[in-house]
Amino acid sequence: MKLSTKLLLSYLAVAFLVLLVGAGSYILNIQIKDGLIEDSQRSITELQRLSNLEFNLQNSLLFTRNFLVEKNREVDILPGEAQLRSRSAENAARENLSKFSAILDSIRTEKPDLDNLDGTLRENYDLLVRFADSLEGSFDLYSSLIQELFEFNEDIDLMEEMFNTTIEPYFRTTLLPILDEFRENQADRVEIQMSLLRAQAEQNIRIIIIITCIAFILASWLAYLMYHSIARPLKNLTVATHEIGAGNLDKRIQIGTNDELEQLGASFNKMAENLNKSMISREYVNNILQSMGDMLVVVNSKYDIELINRSIAETLNYSDAELVGNKLWTLISNDYISHVQELIKQGNEKSSFEAHYETKEGVEIPVILSFSQMKGMNHADKEIVFVASNITAQKEAEKKVSQSLKEKEVLLAEIHHRVKNNLAVISGLLEMQVWNLPDDDKSIGPLKESQLRIHSIALVHELLYQSETLAEIKLDEYIEKLLYAIKQMHKTKEKSIDVITELAPVRLTIHKAIPTSLLLNELVINSYKHAFNGLFEGEIKVILKERDGVIELSVEDNGVGLPDDFDPFQQKSLGMTLIKTLVQQIAAEFEVNGSGTGARFVVSFKEG
Repeated sequence: MKLSTKLLLSYLAVAFLVLLVGAGSYILNIQIKDGLIEDSQRSITELQRLSNLEFNLQNSLLFTRNFLVEKNREVDILPGEAQLRSRSAENAARENLSKFSAILDSIRTEKPDLDNLDGTLRENYDLLVRFADSLEGSFDLYSSLIQELFEFNEDIDLMEEMFNTTIEPYFRTTLLPILDEFRENQADRVEIQMSLLRAQAEQNIRIIIIITCIAFILASWLAYLMYHSIARPLKNLTVATHEIGAGNLDKRIQIGTNDELEQLGASFNKMAENLNKSMISREYVNNILQSMGDMLVVVNSKYDIELINRSIAETLNYSDAELVGNKLWTLISNDYISHVQELIKQGNEKSSFEAHYETKEGVEIPVILSFSQMKGMNHADKEIVFVASNITAQKEAEKKVSQSLKEKEVLLAEIHHRVKNNLAVISGLLEMQVWNLPDDDKSIGPLKESQLRIHSIALVHELLYQSETLAEIKLDEYIEKLLYAIKQMHKTKEKSIDVITELAPVRLTIHKAIPTSLLLNELVINSYKHAFNGLFEGEIKVILKERDGVIELSVEDNGVGLPDDFDPFQQKSLGMTLIKTLVQQIAAEFEVNGSGTGARFVVSFKEG
């Protein structure tokens, strides 16, 4: 069998073993991951439903109390306004009761696959159904009491007495304990699921260890076979070739294998036979040395020069008589002598390093120098051969390239600086235009938004000419500066808006940095303009993440949320049109989530 075939088969066998271990690990880990994801999603859904139940139940009681408060205020100086507020509170309380009832119905009508559930989890689900049945009866009584209270529309004292002595005590002593019991049931369920997953993970680890041990044993056995079929013949070949290289031209190599090593041994035997028949003349070898383009010097053990070639004489302007018999250090610049001596002492033969030769006139020439020891025919007269290549042209070319690169970097930095300054001038012109307008002019808002867009682009160029590479910016540092500028422009005494950041260190090229900056600018401005209508304070959160080459930028707020029928891709405003255009420009994914407690915009795109 050929050596290449042996190696190929051994590599394929090892690759198969690695694939087997990897596939087994992957399949087992996928099972764990899928189970964890499924259980997590189920737990999150159920906990969210519980939170919504508690939220709607608490709100129903709260709005009922507000209804009574506004009823008492109807006798004040603004009865019409109080009556409107009491009606709004009544509608809100009824709406929360309806939402609570809808969520409870979804729990009771849900029918999971009981056959696939563990026994303990099945018991847990039965507890959930009993909870829903128990809660439904208690809730029906609670809901009927509130409905009855709303019907006593004129007798305020009776309504307050009914609320304080019946509805609120019933809420705290009956409904809340049932919800607390359900929360404990959910916590037990999560703990049971985690225990099952841990047991499955431990079993998978044991399986992976067994598979790995089997693969290791098979690989060791394969390595032993390869050693017998390849390593031993190679050892015999090495010993025989060493003897031939030492001068024993009568030595012949015996391999005994029908592969490339056998053919190599036969080639060495043929070479030894030919060398034994004819020897190359010294004059022929000397002509080769003199024809070399590299500079060659042969010295003895005391570093006295014994031989130089023509390239040494022509490059350094020395004659043979001026160098032969002198020390090697005559040729080497004083700054490099100690370095070359240290390398020779360390025995770094045939390794190339940079040094400087010195001409007869004292001009230094950069060279790449290497050396190797050789033995004379008596095996005792050690000599060293030094070979040097003139790299003057390469050094000059490197210097020109380095100088040209530096000039281009300076020019590029100046371009970014001037672009930033020109954008600053445009921003200043817009600011002057705003100054010349009345405070109530409707064009002030669009002008300031345009000013922020220009500022976001100018900030990219500012960070570029301040960076080391002139090609990338630190996106996290940029976001901090941009958010500060937006916050300063939208700061008012009427509202207190906090901006919170969670920024991972990310770098972007200018091709992605400018569209990304404009996207962030539009999203944050939209939050300032629309998220906190009717609110006195709020919070905007900007998060920057990077994972596996994908960058995720999200803007969240805790404002009034988005309308139920909100579709960002159907909006015709300038801001949303710009956002859609920028998302397409950087090939990003755009996600919008909104509810009554805030909105979240997420942009995901690749780095390249």
